[in-house]
Amino acid sequence: MKEQGKYSEGAGLFDSFHFRGRWWLPNRPDNRVHGTVYYSLAGISLELDGIFDLPEFRNREPEVGAFRSDCILGMSLEGDLCTILRVFFQEQSSALILGGHELVIGAHCGSDDEIISGALISYTNLEEWAFVPTIRSETSANVDHFVLSIPILAKSLFTVNETSPFRKLELLVGVESSQRRGAFSAQARGYFECEFLGLLSVRTVKSVVRQLGNLLSILEGQATYATRIRLLMGSEPRPPVAELFQVPNAQALPSSIHGPLMPLSFKTLAEYTASLFASWFTNEELLGPVYNLLLSTMFHKGQPLETFFLSLMHAIETFHRRAYGGTYMSKASYEPIRELLVGGVPSGLGQEFEKKLKDMMEYGYQYSLRTRLKELLRSLKPETKTRFLEGDEKDFIDLVVKIRNYLTHYDETNRPSILDDIVKMYNLNRRLRALLIVLLLKYQSVPEDKAAAGVGARLDLAY
Repeated sequence: MKEQGKYSEGAGLFDSFHFRGRWWLPNRPDNRVHGTVYYSLAGISLELDGIFDLPEFRNREPEVGAFRSDCILGMSLEGDLCTILRVFFQEQSSALILGGHELVIGAHCGSDDEIISGALISYTNLEEWAFVPTIRSETSANVDHFVLSIPILAKSLFTVNETSPFRKLELLVGVESSQRRGAFSAQARGYFECEFLGLLSVRTVKSVVRQLGNLLSILEGQATYATRIRLLMGSEPRPPVAELFQVPNAQALPSSIHGPLMPLSFKTLAEYTASLFASWFTNEELLGPVYNLLLSTMFHKGQPLETFFLSLMHAIETFHRRAYGGTYMSKASYEPIRELLVGGVPSGLGQEFEKKLKDMMEYGYQYSLRTRLKELLRSLKPETKTRFLEGDEKDFIDLVVKIRNYLTHYDETNRPSILDDIVKMYNLNRRLRALLIVLLLKYQSVPEDKAAAGVGARLDLAY
């Protein structure tokens, strides 16, 4: 991580920097104001030397939220085009200070302008996850020397073609080296090279970055963040490159983790890697809520164990419903039964109570949580269940359903004792999450044995 200082090429999302420039609103290019933009893990802010000629700023004490703009355009003193996206008022005292959600250096654009044809994206611990030998020591004709063999070109590890939103998604690993008088350094660098099917907006590219990070988080066994995002602007053969900065949802750069300690490294997945990445994006519309619920338990550390548990149960139930459906009978066959049940609701209960009872009967033909859990566990091999369940399968289902019902309906007469045992509840959550990951990977065509072995072998170290 670089120290706080002026912006320099190669800065990443976990670095801190500032630079000066002139700034203006898209519809007022004549009203340009000098100012300094600051980027750090604390956020993005623009401190202006003056104010924009707008009614919102003529009041010396504007309220928070008094000003919002999709973007503010700028040009650094070095001549680089800059854009601050989704801008909002922060404060006005001796200077006007505006906040932003994204910073683009090298281009002018709005949040939803579809002008991005590709991206180069780096992530935390990606080199360890995708480890392949790149730097080799070789013997020399001179016995007093040795030779380092360093590849000039990056090596392609896998490619996904024609899978929305990608025309081509490729993982590359190369070596970044430098030599100065008396000093030499070389370091492996991994990155995804994305070529999109069509031109995308910054907002959509951010979603792509997040989903790649979500999948890597599952495979690496800890929350994974983008460290650098370069955008290819436009569709010309050699498009200009811009840097996208968005503040990571982390207080500091995550700790390093060695590839052998990761549940499912590139080496472990082997020939299933490309199909998994393709399937992850193909199923995003169907399983997006499941991805988000699962990953919330990895990115939001420190949340209460009960919240952690409810997120997992919601994810498991949603996964089964979206992936497999699950009904006791067809909706058409259930309709006469529903009408009979609704007709049996006595009058005089009050409008809200009557509506609640009738709403409960609306989806009575769909599987209960207990049935969904039985179906999911039935789909797994006995050795997989032995690895992740503590004790009998029926007892496991009874326990998690009882906990979910208590946390949802809060009936103190039916409080499970495990909620008073932090260690047991913590371990139950870890096993539930590992079980969901195996089910999710299996659905995405990763062999169950491979997924269970990878996740299970690292259960004490990962997640």
